[in-house]
Amino acid sequence: TTPDDQREAHMVLATGDEAPRVHGHAGCNRFFGGFEATGNSISFGRMGATMMACPDGMETEQAFLAALEVADRFTITGQTLALYSGEIRVAYFEAVYLR
Repeated sequence: TTPDDQREAHMVLATGDEAPRVHGHAGCNRFFGGFEATGNSISFGRMGATMMACPDGMETEQAFLAALEVADRFTITGQTLALYSGEIRVAYFEAVYLR
C-alpha cells in the first residue's frame, strides 16, 4: 500500500550498451544499482539509495529492497514480472508504459 503523499514503489530494469542497471523508488527513497540476468536467473548488485526518512512507507521500502537482495530467479507472464528466492515468490511487478 502506498501512503497518499508518496510515490508508488517501482523499478526500471535498463539494458543497453553499458552494464545492466536497475533504478526506481522503494517506497520512501530512490535507489539504483546493477543487475545480471541470464536465462531465468537474476541477481542484483549492491544498491545505493537516497537517505530520506519518511513517516510512512519505510516498511514497504525495507521489504522491497530485501526482496531484491534475495531474488535469484524470475518469471514473466504477460505484463507481470515475478521475482523468486528459490521457490518462494518475493515480489511481483506489473508493467506500466509511460508516454
